[in-house]
Amino acid sequence: MAWYWLALILVVTGIVGGLISTMAGMASLVTYPVLLSLGLPAVGANVTNTAGMIFTGVGAALSSQKELRSHKRLTLSVTIWALIGAIIGSFLLTVAPESTFEHIVHFSLRWPGC
Repeated sequence: MAWYWLALILVVTGIVGGLISTMAGMASLVTYPVLLSLGLPAVGANVTNTAGMIFTGVGAALSSQKELRSHKRLTLSVTIWALIGAIIGSFLLTVAPESTFEHIVHFSLRWPGC
């Protein structure tokens, strides 16, 4: 595949993923399968997808400051649990074999071209 087609696919996917994430928080439904179809292994696609969507979370948090301030205790609780889950999940991704991840995220095994 020519580099310009790859760049175009990634830019369009990034824009669509960002829009979907802003509206519904479901960007991975678009971005993850595209990364798989471009040949990235399942773990690599997951890490790339997560890193690419970090700023949509930051933007959502910044734009929701008013709502978050009015629910400080709940916001703190959810933040702590999310941080714990992120640390455990990151650790598991680094120590478990990729086949384990592919069994858990079985969608990647059925995606055409993977």
